[in-house]
Amino acid sequence: MSLYTIFISVLLSLVLQAEAAIAQNDMDYVMCKNKKIVRTIRVEKAGDECKTIYTKAGLDKDVGGGKFAGSCDKIVENIKGNLEKAGWTCKPVAAAGITEANK
Repeated sequence: MSLYTIFISVLLSLVLQAEAAIAQNDMDYVMCKNKKIVRTIRVEKAGDECKTIYTKAGLDKDVGGGKFAGSCDKIVENIKGNLEKAGWTCKPVAAAGITEANK
């Protein structure tokens, strides 16, 4: 199996996991862009508890959590608001997928 095939398999697996989590409403995801720089904010839920993860320069940072999903939603809105005030464009990401490139 080539390295390329392994890479595509792993990537596809991660995308499918993210897609499943979004479909089950287990994760909220916001993507913010400023020129070519991208940052993300996501909420990971486990039962009633949640944690908010902020990704900057490819590094995840746990920025807060709570016993209720609403707690994490407030954190997401705070971060999103701060980024937008600084000139970033943010939007929720509802689903992910891979499309095949034309050969």
